[in-house]
Order: sequence, then C-alpha cells, then structure tokens
Amino acid sequence: MLAQIDTFISNSSFGDTNLLKTGATDLGFIAAADGTTMSVSAYDLEAAKGTLDGAVDVSTAANARTTLAALDSFETAVNAAIGSFGGDARAVDMHAQFIGKISDATEKGLGNLVDADLAEEASKQSALQVKQQLAIQALSSAAQAPLNLVSLFR
Repeated sequence: MLAQIDTFISNSSFGDTNLLKTGATDLGFIAAADGTTMSVSAYDLEAAKGTLDGAVDVSTAANARTTLAALDSFETAVNAAIGSFGGDARAVDMHAQFIGKISDATEKGLGNLVDADLAEEASKQSALQVKQQLAIQALSSAAQAPLNLVSLFR
C-alpha cells in the first residue's frame, strides 16, 4: 500500500510540476491583463504519508490501533488536499470559461470592425465608380460639342 501511495504521488505531475511532493510550491499563473494572478495550492502528501512509514503493523491490537490512527491522519490529509484541489479546479474552470467568453466577444467585435471597414470600402468604391461614369459622360459630351458646332456650319 505504501508503494502504491509513493507511485501515485510520484506520477501526479504535470510537466515539471508536482503539487503533491515535499517542497512543492503553489502553481501560479497570470489571470488578467493587469497582472492579477491565480494559483493552485501545493499540498505535501509525501510528508503526510510519512505518518504511515513504520506505522503499518497489525501484529498486535496496540499496533493495529496505531496503524489505524496513522491511516486516519493520512486520510484527513488526503481529504484536505482533495478539497483544496477541488476548490482551485473550480476557480480555474470558472476563469477559463470567463476567458472563453472574453475571447468570443473580442472575436465578434473584431469581426464587426472588419465588416464595417468592408462596408466603408464598398461605399467608397461605389462612389468612385459613379464619379468615373460621370467623367466618361462629361468627356463624351465635350467630344460631341465640337461636332455639333461643325454640323451647324454645314
């Protein structure tokens, strides 16, 4: 059982971080643009497991009571760690949902800006096409004016 606990603690790492080992520090990360941070608390289960080392002996009733007390102590430590991680996990999950909503709103806002720019460019292009058509008509009229004058003299 102690070997399984050791293996569990050793394998409970993410990247280079193991929040269950002795000497582990809280895992902090930036949570807002202003530099506000959030953290996931470390919980030293290796030290709590230390209460079990040498205490697992059920050869007599007294030793069994000592072992039971050590197991109760370890169970309390594990329950405290689970509660701490559970609270931190909820906070991180809520923050991730909040960041997702901010990202969606930002994306939508950028899309609206792009659409507004496209609409402005389309209206500019339409105005330019009207100016070109008017210029062509003006040139056409100007080119026909001398012909009309020449036809009067004939």
